[in-house]
Amino acid sequence: MTKVTNDTIFDLQYADDAALPSHTPDGLQRQLDAISSAYSRAGLVVNSKKTEVLYLPSDSLLPPTFYISGHQLGLTEQFTYLGSIITSTCDLTAEIQHRVNLAPASFRRLSKRVFTNGDLSTRTKMAVYNAICVSTLLYACEGWTPYRRHIRALEAFHIRCLQTILQECTCTGGTKYLMLRLAAEQAQHPSRRYYSEDN
Repeated sequence: MTKVTNDTIFDLQYADDAALPSHTPDGLQRQLDAISSAYSRAGLVVNSKKTEVLYLPSDSLLPPTFYISGHQLGLTEQFTYLGSIITSTCDLTAEIQHRVNLAPASFRRLSKRVFTNGDLSTRTKMAVYNAICVSTLLYACEGWTPYRRHIRALEAFHIRCLQTILQECTCTGGTKYLMLRLAAEQAQHPSRRYYSEDN
């Protein structure tokens, strides 16, 4: 005879990472207990040192304490999940700054071989820029609701890159400005598609 048990746990799993969202402290503690019990039956152990709780603060409540296998879990104000920074205030500033710091590294790695290479056409440079740098800059942007200050930070990097790509251009004055505009349109920078007013 085979024993079968059913546990219902609402979680978001990717490889060996798991996120347990909950609307109430009691609900989260029940999920922690359930997942710890389910894992232990499978011979797995939840590492309490690597498990953190991101608590969205409330004006009327003190931060609750959570336990897993008798060990108290630490509270954090931000953590990185699947490459994106999530904060307790739901503010995008840390994530935008992280993206703006990562994208220049991608640009610098290809600068001599691609972006300042006079043997490559502007179309080829822009194709590489879109595929590598813009995708790094706007990773997971589908879930963003940026303010204008975030848009400005993204576009400042974007314009600097376009100026570097076009610096070998022999045209000057209005013609170069026109080419810069055309390159910007060709890059199809999607951050302009949506923004919110600053508070």
